[in-house]
Amino acid sequence: MVNRVREVTPIVKNFMTTNGITIDAQKTVIEATKLMRQQGIGDLVVVRDKILKVSPLTIVFF
Repeated sequence: MVNRVREVTPIVKNFMTTNGITIDAQKTVIEATKLMRQQGIGDLVVVRDKILKVSPLTIVFF
């Protein structure tokens, strides 16, 4: 009997969050990093006038 490995293609929805945390574009980077640390996250969605206009902000902590 031959064991076959079935290749699975990852689907975006399996890696994305549905309850993303946002921050206003006018906030400072310090405010963004504080929020990220408080929430234990590595990404924020930056919005302007309550409309997503800026790509996500990612800050890496070392």
